[in-house]
Amino acid sequence: LILLTLFATLTLFTRLEAGFLPSFDDAYYAQKAREIIATGDLWTMRMEGIPRFDNPPGFMWLVAISYKLFGVSEFTSRLPSALGALFGILGTFFLVELLQALHLTL
Repeated sequence: LILLTLFATLTLFTRLEAGFLPSFDDAYYAQKAREIIATGDLWTMRMEGIPRFDNPPGFMWLVAISYKLFGVSEFTSRLPSALGALFGILGTFFLVELLQALHLTL
């Protein structure tokens, strides 16, 4: 478990601040989160001041929390995704351990 956590953490978190937000989606969600911080409105997602209702707000909320805690940067834009991936990897490990303990197979 320690080796898995260490490997996953090194793989997921070492280059979060590198480069720019390459895809349209990354930049789109990051901008919506910035506008949450700027307006203080959690319920109406905006893009360049125009209300947008094309995505559920959960991920933008996580990015906005990351911005609020650590400041606006490339790293904090990607941090919620990396944490989600780490929890997914560890959750899969614990699920397999549970199934083995119960003598179940997939």
